[in-house]
Amino acid sequence: SRFNPSIQQVYNLVKKGELGAISYLRADFAFPALDRDPRGRLLNPSLAGGSLLDIGIYPVFLAYLFLGIPKDIKVSAHFHTTGAEKQIAMIFDYDEAMAVLYSGFSSHSEMKAEISCESGSAILNPRWHHAESFQWQKGEEVREVFRPLKGSGYIYEIEEVHRCLRAGARESALWSWADSIALHSLLDRVRGLADINFPAG
Repeated sequence: SRFNPSIQQVYNLVKKGELGAISYLRADFAFPALDRDPRGRLLNPSLAGGSLLDIGIYPVFLAYLFLGIPKDIKVSAHFHTTGAEKQIAMIFDYDEAMAVLYSGFSSHSEMKAEISCESGSAILNPRWHHAESFQWQKGEEVREVFRPLKGSGYIYEIEEVHRCLRAGARESALWSWADSIALHSLLDRVRGLADINFPAG
């Protein structure tokens, strides 16, 4: 998702201060999956099952991308009979902003992401993690920007890997090793707060 054209454009516009400081970010990712085989990957704790690591990583990624590491995290989770977490809500608290995040296997969700700032907002349209368009609202002005994807959207990440390889770079300037470690550290913090445990650790 870091290499998605819509996400890149919104990120660049927000970071340039076009809308002022971020005050609120909201992102969700959910689909019905409770009818899946309980021995399969999604619902099996022995396979690190649960919505957080499968799809919750996307909302957590977006909050980290735009706002960084939160000063505090609040979490509420519900669990499947297998012991896997089936839905989770998270609030990431920052000095001057909040991020409200959700993932789950018990229903569909809107799968739209909003970045709300002091003087406007940007909305990544569904399904936001591979958005093909976004809305840009500043004052009374509202714009719809279309960035149709090539293929299924993964090509942008592939192209970035090849660009780095050709340049002899060992990591991308858009997403570093440190970013990967930070993102997974956030997921570990959320797991600890929600008491999400796997037999393997």
